[in-house]
Amino acid sequence: AGTGAIAFGQGEGGSTARAGGFGPVLSDEGGGYAIARQGLVAVVREIDGRGPPTAIRELLFAKTLVVRTSGPLPDPGRVFDGLPAVEGWRVDGEGLYHLTVSDQSAAAPAVTRALVASGADVLSIGESQHSLEDVYVELIGDDEAGDR
Repeated sequence: AGTGAIAFGQGEGGSTARAGGFGPVLSDEGGGYAIARQGLVAVVREIDGRGPPTAIRELLFAKTLVVRTSGPLPDPGRVFDGLPAVEGWRVDGEGLYHLTVSDQSAAAPAVTRALVASGADVLSIGESQHSLEDVYVELIGDDEAGDR
């Protein structure tokens, strides 16, 4: 059984009505396929100028560096703030940092120098790729994704 959506009702006189239930291509508006398709359509419309900016596009196409250190940085803001091509950053766990950058090839050397200057034990610095599942989990939250 899938996760399709259908509504069915029967009136007092026996008349019936239905909405949905025609599968993921034709209906199933609340299903994962339909939700993902709506998000991707919104991105395509933004790209070609028919729609407003979307947060989904940023998630799909953000240029990100992933930094792993052997332990947490005492003050990550002192390390990452103000570096060339680094637009923002977030902590994603102990010793794990995601940096949004405008140019990975310009940001990576600056980030490396700043980490070394701070005395951090750097395990890795690399580019990040976002799968559609990553975008889905980001949009609906980890709790709902875990129910799949």
